[in-house]
Amino acid sequence: MRWVSLRFMMVSILAIPLAPVFLVCAQKPLEQANQLFAAGKWLEASKAYEAILQTEPKNGRAWYRLGLAQHNLRQFPKAIQAFERAEAIGFAPASSRYNIATCFALEGDKKKALDSLSKAAKAGFAGLKTLETDEDLNSLRDDPRFKEIAKQVKRAALPCEFDPRYQEFDFWVGDWDVFTPAGRKAGTNSIQKIAGGCALLENWTSVTGGSGKSLNFYDASKRKWVQMWADSSGEIIPTEGEFKDGAMRLQGQLIQRDGKKTLYRGTWTPLPDGRVHQFLEESVDGGKTWNTWFDGFYQRRNSTGG
Repeated sequence: MRWVSLRFMMVSILAIPLAPVFLVCAQKPLEQANQLFAAGKWLEASKAYEAILQTEPKNGRAWYRLGLAQHNLRQFPKAIQAFERAEAIGFAPASSRYNIATCFALEGDKKKALDSLSKAAKAGFAGLKTLETDEDLNSLRDDPRFKEIAKQVKRAALPCEFDPRYQEFDFWVGDWDVFTPAGRKAGTNSIQKIAGGCALLENWTSVTGGSGKSLNFYDASKRKWVQMWADSSGEIIPTEGEFKDGAMRLQGQLIQRDGKKTLYRGTWTPLPDGRVHQFLEESVDGGKTWNTWFDGFYQRRNSTGG
């Protein structure tokens, strides 16, 4: 059976409660077709969508779902035609082309399957998990072309992993012990890449028991890095800036729980020995003078030194 959950860009169907016979008869053809589709009644759904397309030949969604129903019925030539019609109309072109590739793969035509899969990738298909797990494509996985196409799909699905702007703060990623300049332990910090490499999540724990987290990400619209910090004392610190002169430099405001605001800036510098120097400052006079708010050296956990 063709699992509908693997189809990319599927449009979910609202659950329709059971109704008396006279109400079901009064339902619109599209509603009836959608119910049959949701129930996995592929033959009945296929006939229902075919009837709709007699009067609505430009209904891209109907063509697409007809293709899915026929795919589940293993009527691959018909399914290919339906997906091609959906694609021509402009309905989910990348997904339609992907489904065409699965049809050709199941028919044993590897060349046409790979050609269609390549077109899907060029159209922006980003269903990486689907590509990796779809059993319909098992016959293609050892082909060098498939592996190249998989790289294209990964780029579409995880663009930040391939964009150097989103990697400028990667030197901070890891599990760290943090020490003062005098060598006393200040706490621990764990920095994780999240959201497909598009953001960093900081998890700080102080030796005194306090804790805090920050979300860090590159804002392409501003061409700046943004950090949003919140801690267990109720303070929040929104900052933004850039990686410049060998360090990440962010500036903004420290906002206390009572609403009081002061200027704040921070610098994160990767050091040659693999450590990271974090230097945070606060100004209570509008930037005329700056006071040290935190000064710490990050040592990777389980490494020597510190």
